[in-house]
Amino acid sequence: MPQPKITTTRLILRPLTSSSSHINLFVDLDASPIVMKYLENEPLTPAQATADHASRLDASTKVDGLGYWVGYLDDKIIGWFSLAPTVVNGAVEATQAEIGYRLLPGFWRQGYAKEGARALMKYGFDELRLHEVWGQTMSVNAASRGTMSACGMQLVRRFWVDFEDPVPGTEEGEVEYRIGRDKWEDLADEKRRF
Repeated sequence: MPQPKITTTRLILRPLTSSSSHINLFVDLDASPIVMKYLENEPLTPAQATADHASRLDASTKVDGLGYWVGYLDDKIIGWFSLAPTVVNGAVEATQAEIGYRLLPGFWRQGYAKEGARALMKYGFDELRLHEVWGQTMSVNAASRGTMSACGMQLVRRFWVDFEDPVPGTEEGEVEYRIGRDKWEDLADEKRRF
């Protein structure tokens, strides 16, 4: 099953491609110090961002239906979203996926990350019959944590990773959120009642 185009109230999520507009999105995002604040000490070069794009495009071929999408608001690209394959001990785990999102700063704090993430979670649970969706971020990244919570995900652990070149805030650790299909279906039932 190829990745579908997914439409929400305000967004269209189109599968990531090798088009120049999609590559340029990665260059713009990865070159922004504010976007990369919780990811890297220095913004990425265009060559590094292009390699980042290629890596994520390759990941989109590992499990049918999973991968990366580019979010559009009308005809404007606002960022990327992912429902990415999970790798456990070197093997792809097809029953769970990692949720992710990275938006251009002009589109922050308007609910787009939550809207896109929820749409991908709905697709993952309803169409792909995933058992679980998970996500990780830095403990100090309140915005990303808020998005995962708003999607019904629960904090399951805090952990520390030894990075070669840690970014500020690393000392506070990383956090992991998860939601299973049963919990997702319970949330969907609650929303239908109102």
